[in-house]
Amino acid sequence: MSRGLPGAQAPLKEGAKEVVSGASERKSSAPAAKSPGKAVDASGRYTVRVGSFREQGRAERLAADLKKRGLEAFVWTSEVPQKGRWHRVGVGRFENRQQAQLFARGLKEKTRLETVVTSLPSGGR
Repeated sequence: MSRGLPGAQAPLKEGAKEVVSGASERKSSAPAAKSPGKAVDASGRYTVRVGSFREQGRAERLAADLKKRGLEAFVWTSEVPQKGRWHRVGVGRFENRQQAQLFARGLKEKTRLETVVTSLPSGGR
């Protein structure tokens, strides 16, 4: 959950649909996230979500800021039942949840953003 970010939302409930779309969003060919001393799998199934916004522009701005800091950030869109469309910001792609959790701890310390490890939507792999 991204408590420190206005417009942030808790992780998806069961039944929510996520899709990766839009020209500025990364697909599975995205480079791995840069992490001190740790390689990341660009084809990974997990990411560290750092934001969730109703407005795509806000998500894009956060992703751009994280990219300026040397992180491989990307945006994907989620359709949440009874809540509508949400634009998610993720950093990195990891083969397993444990790798993502280790990265998330360091990222949270470095950026002071709330982090949530989440699986990537099937269209984003």
